[in-house]
Amino acid sequence: MFEIKQDNYKRKIFYVDLNPEINSTQTVKEDQIQANLLKPEVWDNTLQKADKYLGKSEIGTLILGSALNLLFFSKTYKNGILNKIKKILKNNQNYVFSVSNNVFQEDIKQLENAADNLIFARTERPMRLHMRIERMKDVIFNKQEIEVPLSEHELRNLRTEAEQARKHLIPLISKI
Repeated sequence: MFEIKQDNYKRKIFYVDLNPEINSTQTVKEDQIQANLLKPEVWDNTLQKADKYLGKSEIGTLILGSALNLLFFSKTYKNGILNKIKKILKNNQNYVFSVSNNVFQEDIKQLENAADNLIFARTERPMRLHMRIERMKDVIFNKQEIEVPLSEHELRNLRTEAEQARKHLIPLISKI
C-alpha cells in the first residue's frame, strides 16, 4: 500500500497479522489483530472482526492476503487451510490473495482454478516487477503484461520484508 496516507482512510483499513503461536486471535490495536490463520476455523472469526470494525460500505470490502502459501508448510493444517481458502474464493466477497507458485504447485493450481480473477506477477533483473491478467469474471480485460511502476528501492524493501518473514515463519509453521 505504497504512498497511501493512512490517516485519510480511518475506519477503512483493518490489518490482520499471521501469528501461528497463538490459539485464535489477539487485538493489537483498534484496527489491527493477530490471528492464527493456520486454523481454518479462525478465518471466520477474523473476517467477522474486520467486518465489525469496517462497517457497511456501498462498494463492499476488498480483502487482501499475501504469501498464503506459507500456510501450506504446516503438515497438520495444510489440507484444511487449502480447502478453507478454496471455499472463501467461491463466495461473493472481493478477495485478492497472493501466493508464490514456486512451492506447493499442485495446491496453488487448485487455488488458481477456484479464483474468479487470476493475475500473474513475475520479476525480472534488474529489480523489475511485471503483472499480467490471465482471467477476470464477467469483464473484458487486457492480457498484455505491464511493468509495475515501483522503484528498485521499493522492490528491494518488499523482497527484504518477504525474506525476513519466510526465514521466521517457515521453520515455525513447519513444526505445527
